[in-house]
Amino acid sequence: MPSMWLGGGPVGFLRLLATLSSASVILLQLLDYSYRTTQIKTTCYDPAPYFCCRIGESPRLMNAPSPNRGKELADCVKIPPRPEVLIAVMEESNKEDPDFDRISKALSSDVSLSAAILQVVNSPFFGLRNRISSIQQAMALLGLQKVSSVVRVVSLRNSVSNNLELGRFWDTAAEVANICGLLAPKLSAIGTDDAYTLGLFHDCGIPLMMQSFKDYKEVLRLSNLSNVKPRTRIEDRRYGTNHAEVGYELAKKWFLPDHLALAVLNHHRYHELFINDSENTDHGDVENYKMLPLLAILKMAEQVSAMFRKSLRAEFSDEWTEMGPLILKCMAISEQDYSEIRDDILEQLYNDECAH
Repeated sequence: MPSMWLGGGPVGFLRLLATLSSASVILLQLLDYSYRTTQIKTTCYDPAPYFCCRIGESPRLMNAPSPNRGKELADCVKIPPRPEVLIAVMEESNKEDPDFDRISKALSSDVSLSAAILQVVNSPFFGLRNRISSIQQAMALLGLQKVSSVVRVVSLRNSVSNNLELGRFWDTAAEVANICGLLAPKLSAIGTDDAYTLGLFHDCGIPLMMQSFKDYKEVLRLSNLSNVKPRTRIEDRRYGTNHAEVGYELAKKWFLPDHLALAVLNHHRYHELFINDSENTDHGDVENYKMLPLLAILKMAEQVSAMFRKSLRAEFSDEWTEMGPLILKCMAISEQDYSEIRDDILEQLYNDECAH
């Protein structure tokens, strides 16, 4: 660049930068993003993730990792131990004739946990008309599985550092879970509790990755901006693992059912799974066939949540434009019918928020 444009030195160059138009600033941001992404791709360990399908194979549901994989993850990501109260609740609930009074007492014995559960249950996301004041009431209205899901999330929230500033993350998880629960009975035979639990827990690996890796928040941001599929591949190259895999290990350790743990593991592979589903009509892969409706409802719920918060980012719009028709085909529903269901839920969410 000629020296006259630089004003004779670095000061002049800084002045030049200060006069750049907004379009130029955006261009610089894009160049910065490209550089950072290149750095991640070229300087970080690429483990050739064990779950990637071989060339020429159809994408398949990611199978459960080997027990050794969990031990490897424990060396780099801290998976919190099972909370004692969760162990007590699950032991009682797995009995042929569970004693709900005993479960309620176990939850109520932890004052901070029970207060947090009631705070979550009384939030606008559940849309309850009357305020719940006891764990017994919460269990009677919501059922054991939903209460157990709330226990897991509250326990996870209590186990990670308060310095991570995750308030928005927990709110979004609760909202997506609520929308999953609203969508499930309208779209499929999938149980509302399963859909709700997946919505609440699908990104549970993110707080653990943030706690373990100081630069994870930035890497996650770049992953969300990239067109790499699945988006977790950038995390794999950086850390040798990703939040979906870490979430799977937490889900298994914290007694989430196998089919939901596998949905957590696969929730960023929807692109290849839905494309494969649209090209394969015999559904020979039973696990794929069982899991796809859960993942479809999750993607729909994320879209509804983004619209509700008026934060439908460009990349999310492009993502739905590309994958929406395949998701709707999987669920055997037309765009018009889905739009009506989506608009009904949006109206319900707006009304619930105004009421509170």
